[in-house]
Amino acid sequence: MRHILREVVFFFGLFGILALGMHMDRWLSAPLTHLANLGSHTMPWHPIVYTFVLYAVLVIIRFVLSLAVRPFRRA
Repeated sequence: MRHILREVVFFFGLFGILALGMHMDRWLSAPLTHLANLGSHTMPWHPIVYTFVLYAVLVIIRFVLSLAVRPFRRA
């Protein structure tokens, strides 16, 4: 359960960083207007798609690194 919770927190942290990073200019210039316009956007889910793709890449990298380190760990 702790592992799943850690991954969920990691995913949503990554989502927050990417969502703010993609539209930093809008969040800084007019944050309330940008927040109000999120629901009427034609593609409001695009930060989740980008987050999922980046998360999948990071999971693959973490898995490969864990396999590479496994022979060097003490039993």
